[in-house]
Amino acid sequence: MIHRSKDLTVGATRSSFPRAWEEPGVAEKEGMVAEGIVQQVRNHTVEDAAGGRHRYVALVVEVKSCRRRTWNDKGEEEVNQVEKTDKKKKGRFLNQYATVEVDDPFAVSSDEIVSLLGGDALPENVYPEGLSALHPSTPDRFEFWGPAKDIRPSDYQVGDRIRFRTRGFSIFLDMTAGTTNLSRNFAGEDVLGNWDNKIQGMKAAQDDGPLPGDELEGAGDDEWD
Repeated sequence: MIHRSKDLTVGATRSSFPRAWEEPGVAEKEGMVAEGIVQQVRNHTVEDAAGGRHRYVALVVEVKSCRRRTWNDKGEEEVNQVEKTDKKKKGRFLNQYATVEVDDPFAVSSDEIVSLLGGDALPENVYPEGLSALHPSTPDRFEFWGPAKDIRPSDYQVGDRIRFRTRGFSIFLDMTAGTTNLSRNFAGEDVLGNWDNKIQGMKAAQDDGPLPGDELEGAGDDEWD
């Protein structure tokens, strides 16, 4: 039996930041939870005005759905399940109902994602060269970054369906919440495993050895250029 292999190409880009690096848009107790299809995986390095080099793995994603994250009064994140349909009574008989669509009060459209990010799909001065490939130029396409020490390019392939959360209304992945790879192979098994489990495993192994990506400090620049 022949199985089609997925695209494993990982590119590399870099950008310059005009001041000391600080991740734009990151905030506590706000953010987005989204699901989409991976379109590109690459290494990205930000070089700031203070001479710092900040390495990320960038996931370019065609967003299929997005919602605001919410927390209760105890500071616990809520999992808001909203039924997409409801039954409304119609006619004069008690057993007569019509199925109607219900708006999701937490839903965020692609245009609203851009607005939440500050007016563009990428923060100002972060990677302006990438804007032409993202929403609205390429509808529903965004990119999200995870620290290279916490995430490996090999864990994601073009065509994978993933679910993830952001730190505030930003492009930065909330790795404490994990990123779930929803892709399945022909047998219905998890192709790459659940990243929620992987990130917890990496945290537990932190004292026993370097995290994935730590070895990049000694890697040649050609791997990130």
